[in-house]
Amino acid sequence: MHISLRKKNAGEIEFTIIYGMIALLALVSARVLPIQEILPACLFRAATGIPCPSCGTTRVLVHLAHGDIAGSLLLNPLFFLAMITALSLFFVRSALLPFNSSRITLIHTRREGTFLRAGMAGLFLLNWIYLIFTR
Repeated sequence: MHISLRKKNAGEIEFTIIYGMIALLALVSARVLPIQEILPACLFRAATGIPCPSCGTTRVLVHLAHGDIAGSLLLNPLFFLAMITALSLFFVRSALLPFNSSRITLIHTRREGTFLRAGMAGLFLLNWIYLIFTR
């Protein structure tokens, strides 16, 4: 597996900017709107008594929007890291967009791709176990 620079094709979609903008809009709305009162409670938790894999994401947004980094990290670590990553990539890519016509890509073999997907599934499962045992 290696990271390389490749020329950006005309009309190519910048997903880092799209996902980052979604994350930024979610943070702004969590700051100005009472989203914890607007959004419904977790139906999975109400039905089973255990938190779902995404339990705490609304509270993570609210804590992040109000600057409580430690509180948001403890609520749902995986979603916290996803938000920080999306925002970081958004700001970096947005700053470089006017000056850079190339894109950073991750080149990997099929086997490495399978390993990466299994690792992501493992992180998802570990996060869910963390949520079950901390709630």
